[in-house]
Amino acid sequence: MIASDKQAEGYDKETYEHALWLGQAAAVTATQTRQSEKNSIRPRTYLLKLEPPLDNPEDVKTAAGLDTTPPIFYGIGDDGEPASFCKIVGAECKDMIISYLNRTGQSTFKPTFITHSVAEKNLCSISAHPTLGIDSILPQHRPNSRSANDPCYLPTQNQYPVLYFVYGTLADPVVLKEKLSLNKEPVYQPARVRGGLLKVWGNKYRALVDAPPQMDYNKVIVDGYAFTIEDSAQEDVLCGYETDKYEVVRCAIELPEDHQVVKGLTFRFVGETD
Repeated sequence: MIASDKQAEGYDKETYEHALWLGQAAAVTATQTRQSEKNSIRPRTYLLKLEPPLDNPEDVKTAAGLDTTPPIFYGIGDDGEPASFCKIVGAECKDMIISYLNRTGQSTFKPTFITHSVAEKNLCSISAHPTLGIDSILPQHRPNSRSANDPCYLPTQNQYPVLYFVYGTLADPVVLKEKLSLNKEPVYQPARVRGGLLKVWGNKYRALVDAPPQMDYNKVIVDGYAFTIEDSAQEDVLCGYETDKYEVVRCAIELPEDHQVVKGLTFRFVGETD
């Protein structure tokens, strides 16, 4: 399992779910790569295994023509031995590395690229962005102050424990218990959020998206459940499970049984729905 700053990362549940854990990661072909990126809003992210002649981040930086040194990750390779990896973004970056190897007479070396697909979490510290169903750029959604205690800034990027609004497969206690390796059944609370719509992608996966701006935010309600994520390790697992077709966003979670509203998070779909 690969980790950065000792935090677990996830993989594409369709193609590479737990690939490193099982030691079955394989090189991704250029054709598959480009086609995947055509169908994705975000550039595909890869983990490049560090091995000669690309055995350190500086070599990868040179080969890929990067301005900064890529981050390094540690994990277990397909041979069961400890291994190091660099994270690179985009098929073009991947192609540049292959071209570099060809130009430098090292075309016989076949680098190992592993699809690294996790839901992005990038909560702004000076605005409400990103928030379900709300364009935080609009004046009416801007915070009234720059105080870090302004509710618009909650939850913060590294705030734990944190309440998540879940739906679809994550609302299944069997799935959540297995993914988080819980010793007991997860505790859910009936919950709802406003400003979103539930759609479907891939003919089977639930997709929470922003409701169109012409719809009344307060009248667009999605029912689901609330679950408390205790730490970043649990959150990383769920981000890996959801893949990069989703992103973590802020939302106001209504708990009808407790008659309260809690600032929390949920997974918003970023791809194309059916």
